[in-house]
Amino acid sequence: MESIINAHGSLEVNTNLPDEDGNILNPMSDADKAAAALRLSKGDLPGQQPATELLTQWGNMLSGVVTMGPGAAVGTAAVVTGGVIGGVANTGVQSMTKGDKPFSLPMR
Repeated sequence: MESIINAHGSLEVNTNLPDEDGNILNPMSDADKAAAALRLSKGDLPGQQPATELLTQWGNMLSGVVTMGPGAAVGTAAVVTGGVIGGVANTGVQSMTKGDKPFSLPMR
């Protein structure tokens, strides 16, 4: 629907424009504009295929959804791995520097 609205707006804006010499570029009468707007709404213009556009946009949407799952799993694995590495490093540092004293807990 948005593409139809944009096409109608483009039709209105880009017709009957004067150039710097005052000559009209892309001249169109009001009847021609109405006929073109009707053809735009019906999808009768060459190269305009609503079903193909719908499937293309649907595929783009699904490709975004499919990548969210693996992305979240990788992010979670990275957080867990980082926590493990940090915990092991903290334990190693404390055991080497404190000797027999009890370990300090991380700040909360």
